[in-house]
Amino acid sequence: MELHHILVPTDFSVDAEQAFQEALVLAALEKAQILLLHVLGQCEWMWTEMLWSTRRQLMHELHTEAEQRLQTVAARQLWPIETLVVWGDPTTEICRIAQGYRTDLIVMSTHGRTGLARMFMGSVTEHVVRSAPCSVLIVRACQPKAARVAQSPVLRYFDWYSPGETAWLDPTLTVDRYMA
Repeated sequence: MELHHILVPTDFSVDAEQAFQEALVLAALEKAQILLLHVLGQCEWMWTEMLWSTRRQLMHELHTEAEQRLQTVAARQLWPIETLVVWGDPTTEICRIAQGYRTDLIVMSTHGRTGLARMFMGSVTEHVVRSAPCSVLIVRACQPKAARVAQSPVLRYFDWYSPGETAWLDPTLTVDRYMA
């Protein structure tokens, strides 16, 4: 597959940054153009009690702030990056922009929600995969979620004492290191 245009939606999260880094690697390999996109969700329920002029001013400020954040990210790269901020439903706008930009690949992250969180909140990534006019590369977070491990009674016992008193458990540790 030849890549000429890569779309990278971002919500400015750590996971989205990781997807952006993957897209940069692909763009450099394929000499493709990158469009970094941020979709501002329209929360109409937030605006109901607000005067139209105040609402318009707030929307302008949000849009400007998002543009500045995207441009800051793009300016730090050696590869030329285009940026775009739009208002709307993230899934709809990502697919619409992908179509209009003649995107060959969308590179995006997933937050890895499962169970009830996924059922109630849905997944923009999942909806984009179903609706996109092109291929979608999903980048998962590198940092696995830590498993909860019950602490044994023996370890709890040693936690009750100061570190100097349990230094004998690890011969490489000295009491001096604990006292510093």
